[in-house]
Amino acid sequence: PKDLPLRLVASFLDRCELGEATAQPDQWAEMLCAARPLDEPFFERITPRLLQQLLPHLQGLSHDRLLKVLDSLAKAPPKESPGTSFASSPVEQAPFAFNEVVAEVVASGKWDLQKVMAAFSCLGR
Repeated sequence: PKDLPLRLVASFLDRCELGEATAQPDQWAEMLCAARPLDEPFFERITPRLLQQLLPHLQGLSHDRLLKVLDSLAKAPPKESPGTSFASSPVEQAPFAFNEVVAEVVASGKWDLQKVMAAFSCLGR
């Protein structure tokens, strides 16, 4: 049953990669948050492809959506399987990209202390 939503997202990603469809940054974020709990084992199917689409647009996310994505990813942090490498992959690039965007949001003063603490908690996992 969980394969159907993942296949739908994969099909949409295929269409986007062919230039037949597009999505806004908030839509990529929502897809990632929705598909993430279904995409097990982590980072083997849809998650890296969604991250690849989302990472260039992190700064375009609303601050609340950014926090929601951080929380979704932090619930199951990446674990490298023996014999695999995520070098230069969206999975490896994600922590650096999120750190940079969170630092900008914190420096801008647009988050209260509770949101700052939640973001740092997510980044620390």
